[in-house]
Amino acid sequence: MLTPLLFAMARGTRTEAARIVRYGSEYLGRDLRGKGSATTRVARRLDTMRRGERVGLVLSYAVGAALLSLAVVAAVRCVDQMPAGAPSPARLAAARDVVLVGSAALLWLLTVDGRYRGICALLDRHRRHVETSDQEPSVQMNEPPARTGPCRSCSLRVAGWRA
Repeated sequence: MLTPLLFAMARGTRTEAARIVRYGSEYLGRDLRGKGSATTRVARRLDTMRRGERVGLVLSYAVGAALLSLAVVAAVRCVDQMPAGAPSPARLAAARDVVLVGSAALLWLLTVDGRYRGICALLDRHRRHVETSDQEPSVQMNEPPARTGPCRSCSLRVAGWRA
């Protein structure tokens, strides 16, 4: 039951990312309130996101750590409550929860990334496309955003950082 929901979420995220790469800050700023151009409104919003990104990352890592601790608790219970003469299928069935929760925790922890970095990476891809061609951008979402330091490649001027 969860698989269709996850596929729908991934498709929606991919569509939004493609729109950001294609239209840039004009797409992002269409619903933002405030004065100035879409680029100015997006720059203000990105500055707010940059300042709050650390809290979001800490919360994401905390959720991953909680999932990992649940996997450890499930492993301890699996070993503690398993009878010595239990057949192999029973042992495998008992270890199922450990594998599932542990896999979810590892997947969560390995994919933690901030929205600020992701949006800046998409805006950078838009900027590079606009600089290099007048054609439709090739939106290949296979290359991950850079994960080193704050986003300095964004074409927007955001308060508190040198471009």
